[in-house]
Amino acid sequence: MRVVYSPLDALALAARDPGREIVFFATGFETTSPLVAGTLAEAERRGIANFSVFPVHKTVPPALRALLDSGEVRVDGFILPGHVCTVTGTAPFSFLPKISAKPPSSPASTPATSSPASGCCSRRLAAGSPRVEIQYASVVRPEGNPRAREILGRFFAPCDAHWRGIGTIPGSGLKLREAFAPPRRRAPLRHRPAEVPDPAACRCGSVLKGIVSPPECQLFGRACTPSAGRRLHGQQRGQLRGLLQVRGDRMSGERILLGHGSGGRMMHRLIRDVMAPPFP
Repeated sequence: MRVVYSPLDALALAARDPGREIVFFATGFETTSPLVAGTLAEAERRGIANFSVFPVHKTVPPALRALLDSGEVRVDGFILPGHVCTVTGTAPFSFLPKISAKPPSSPASTPATSSPASGCCSRRLAAGSPRVEIQYASVVRPEGNPRAREILGRFFAPCDAHWRGIGTIPGSGLKLREAFAPPRRRAPLRHRPAEVPDPAACRCGSVLKGIVSPPECQLFGRACTPSAGRRLHGQQRGQLRGLLQVRGDRMSGERILLGHGSGGRMMHRLIRDVMAPPFP
């Protein structure tokens, strides 16, 4: 297992070693999935047959719709992910002001655009006139990126996906279209990963819905901290302990620390010491 900067790096590995199967673990939202689709197109163009992807992509609009349809969301407005909207445009979010009386929304992505977006939401809420407005105008267009959507639709199709703390949301994931799925000889790669139940005491779903604030969860700041999250139930923790013991020369204990902005070093260590050993 190797950490790469982009799917094109994985494709380069496949090109250099045509006798070896190279599988790229593809994750992320609409921002990254077109890059994966573009890499598949490049593999097809170059005739690189030993490259495939294992996608666990998710999409934002179905998740927002599911949250609102649940009737449990206590949120007055949404600041939409501007980087996602650069691909999707604003049309997929047009349902927001139609199904709720309160959720003004405004794509933003940087500190410079988040503040105006917050002000936009406040003004719309006060006026009682919800709508989708673009605050990240330097890159977001109402139509999004037609080329990115085109290539994404060619290689991927919607599928159901599991969301931590919420459950399965229909149509909120992406799967490879059958024509581009891994060959039958690589059957294990054709299966979706199994759903993992959340710990009973975990209230992440309620926090995401705005029902409770993080401090209202009994695990927050106690058993659940940035360096020791309560995301694993007993069986998983036992499996993880076994893996850590096997690789005790490199990693010990039950805590996994991931740091945003660390250049991928901690994620690389996690993959090397915990995820990779079970695989030959």
